[in-house]
Amino acid sequence: MKKNSLRESIMRIMILSLFISVLISLIALIVDSTPPDLTRIPTENFVSLSITKSIALDCEEGYGDCEEPVVLEGSSASGMVFSEDEDGNSLILTAGHFCETIFGFSDQELDPSISLLFDIKTSLTITDFYGSVWDAEIVDLDRGDDLCLVRSEMPAFRKIKMARDIPSVGEKIYTISAPLSIRSDGAAPHFEGIFSGCDSMGICFFGVPAIFGSSGSLVLNDNYEVIGMIQMADPNFPAVGMGVSVRDIMRFLDKNEVNY
Repeated sequence: MKKNSLRESIMRIMILSLFISVLISLIALIVDSTPPDLTRIPTENFVSLSITKSIALDCEEGYGDCEEPVVLEGSSASGMVFSEDEDGNSLILTAGHFCETIFGFSDQELDPSISLLFDIKTSLTITDFYGSVWDAEIVDLDRGDDLCLVRSEMPAFRKIKMARDIPSVGEKIYTISAPLSIRSDGAAPHFEGIFSGCDSMGICFFGVPAIFGSSGSLVLNDNYEVIGMIQMADPNFPAVGMGVSVRDIMRFLDKNEVNY
């Protein structure tokens, strides 16, 4: 009887161990096949940025019929709040060539001498995902890596981590942008694509649509960590965006002593 009892106990233990092993394998399989939670995409962190140059009109106080300022030119880009400074201001990353337009006229047909004849007002604003407009200022501009750090009193919704490195070729990537300024209050284009690698010059290829206005879009991995930025695209084939990797972005942030 004792031998039978011992044998039955061993069998029960073996069956239980086998059941636990199968259960662990099934759980691991389910976790691996579960798509990323799209509700975790940092939609609220997306911003569109605008630089406007206009002729400032000197209207007397109380003059009700003062005309609207004459807008000379404007430019737009995409960006994303990723952190905040010690004063609670939002820190935003966008493309450097967009910020560079604040220092001069990008329209070659505009005569630079116009600034001698009129008082030119230049404004940098950001529009958050919900349509609220906030003033902003440039913290730093890196022309070499085409990166720009912007600060605004817009409240930061949540911090976005920088990935430790770029993903493997073929992995899924995500981005939010306003191509051709296409966006509205409470809505902005979300894209999913494939990471296509980086060349010997450090330019990465992102398999997501990109065109004018997409510049500055942060590219995210499956964990919604930053892996790069869209800075350029070929208008003849706007199905692929290109730009620097997270390595260049982290070097830029380290130079500015930004916590991320």
